[in-house]
Amino acid sequence: MSSIVEAKPKNSPMISRNRDFILRAEALIAKQPDALFKDEAAPLNHLFADGVYCRQIFLRAGVLVTSSIHKRDYFSFVMQGRLVVFSDYEGESYIEAPKIILAPAGVKRVIYTVTDTIWCTVHPNPDELRDPDELRDKYVVDSYEDLMIGI
Repeated sequence: MSSIVEAKPKNSPMISRNRDFILRAEALIAKQPDALFKDEAAPLNHLFADGVYCRQIFLRAGVLVTSSIHKRDYFSFVMQGRLVVFSDYEGESYIEAPKIILAPAGVKRVIYTVTDTIWCTVHPNPDELRDPDELRDKYVVDSYEDLMIGI
C-alpha cells in the first residue's frame, strides 16, 4: 500500500546545515573520476498528457546522486526501488516504493539507491511545452541563490 510523505520545512538552522551538507556531498561526488552528470547519470523519459508533464528517471542500484532544486511544489512518485535519502528539509529517511511525496519548492536531496529505482516527478504544463530543456528551465534552478532571486 502506498503512503504519502509530505516534506515540510522545519527550523531554518537545520535546513541551512543540511543544505551545506548536501552541497559538500555534491561537490565530492562531482570530483569522482567516474562521476556522471544530468542525462549521463540516469536515463530520463519525458511523458506528456493534456496540461501535464511527467519526468521519469531510472537509477540503477548503488548510485549516489543529488536532485535538482524545483521552483515550485510538486508531486514525486517512487514507482520502484528502495532508497536512502537525505534532504535539506527532513534530514535522513528511508523510502521504499510505492511512495507518493509532496515536495516543497526548494527541496534538494542526496539519494543513495539500494535497489534499481524508478522515480517520477509531475508538473503542470499549461503551455503544452515539449522541449525538455525548456521545461527544465521553467521548473528547476541550479542553485539555492537562483531560487531566492526567482530565476
